[in-house]
Amino acid sequence: MNMTLPSQKSIENIYGKILEQLFHPKRYTPEVIGMRAPLIEATIALWTSVKNRLLPTPAKFHYVFNIRELSRVFQGICAVAQKHEYEVIKKCNYIKEKIRQELFLIGLWRHECERVFEDKLISNADKKTFHDILDKTTKERFKDSLGFEDEQLMTSYLFADFQREDKYDEYGELIEVAPFVYEAVPDIESIRKKVY
Repeated sequence: MNMTLPSQKSIENIYGKILEQLFHPKRYTPEVIGMRAPLIEATIALWTSVKNRLLPTPAKFHYVFNIRELSRVFQGICAVAQKHEYEVIKKCNYIKEKIRQELFLIGLWRHECERVFEDKLISNADKKTFHDILDKTTKERFKDSLGFEDEQLMTSYLFADFQREDKYDEYGELIEVAPFVYEAVPDIESIRKKVY
């Protein structure tokens, strides 16, 4: 069974509607809401470049980048946006320096793209090619429209959903299980301790 990919306009409509529901004016600032279109355009541009440059071969037969990869990128963004009550985007949780919410979203987007696309790659040369594409797409899609410098855009945040602690009373009884909130990791050492 063969199905052709939907058109770019259809893809924009699909993810546009999803992000429209999540980035709602009652929950987020106009700056955050304004990131919907650039995030969708950047993701589609990156996906198109990756699938055109990193082609499958007999040794790399799994280098097939279809609409599933787009869904996975947006799944990570949605994991943050849908839990607005924790104000992850508003407070830019666990980021050491104070940054704009738009830059936080770009960092989240870059992390999700790395998680989805780079994790499939098997050689350092392919990973470098991917990073070159990611950096180029980031600059082209966000630099002029948002007024950030190149160094600011090249974020390398990590995200995890297991950083919060369970709450216990004075007798050691569990009173509240920690929620799974997908948020930025302060540094690799803190998350390494948590994993151990």
